[in-house]
Amino acid sequence: MSGVLVNLIVQIVAGAIGGIVAGAAGGKTIDLGTALNSIVGAIGGSVGGQILTALIPVLAGPANNIDIGTLIGQVAGGGIAGAILTAIVGAIKNKMAAPWRFPVRLPIPIPYRRNSQRRMRPTIGSSSSPIRSSCSTPSSAARSIRH
Repeated sequence: MSGVLVNLIVQIVAGAIGGIVAGAAGGKTIDLGTALNSIVGAIGGSVGGQILTALIPVLAGPANNIDIGTLIGQVAGGGIAGAILTAIVGAIKNKMAAPWRFPVRLPIPIPYRRNSQRRMRPTIGSSSSPIRSSCSTPSSAARSIRH
């Protein structure tokens, strides 16, 4: 087998294992189930491993020989990429499946009562009234209303 095919197989297997580990470690927030975790992880491992191999050519290794350093790099790259893709897909899937809630909780104003007794409404012209007449003594109209 060529080195490229061996690298791809290692990336797929490492990605599937990384997806299973990420799903189990993430709990209910990112878990897709064992089968979907391994499938999404394998896809992420193969794609992420190929991108990593293109970015870092040392991970490609020699054409006909399998190097232990290259193999460890492919396992690490495929496993991490599979775990990342599984976490992203699981978070999106579980967020979309959750019931929709209003994103901002609106505060409900609670009326402030200073004391429990009901206050009497002040009469016009009295000393506690917020409306005061311009003169110091109440007018005759105000006296007749008050009495």
